[in-house]
Amino acid sequence: MRYTIMLQLVAATTLVLVLAAAIFAWLQNRPRLEEADSPQVTILLTAKVGLSPFGLGRQSLPS
Repeated sequence: MRYTIMLQLVAATTLVLVLAAAIFAWLQNRPRLEEADSPQVTILLTAKVGLSPFGLGRQSLPS
């Protein structure tokens, strides 16, 4: 009986690690949007989030 519990733990751990590796590989290899490289989108995204475009900290947004 202990062997089956250990086997289930090993199988569950292996499954979790394989799924995590698959998600990581998908994140690394997914196609990038062409528009995301344009300066207009970068400025729009940084203004919407409130970060400086140079990544040096938060800007103060007008209220």
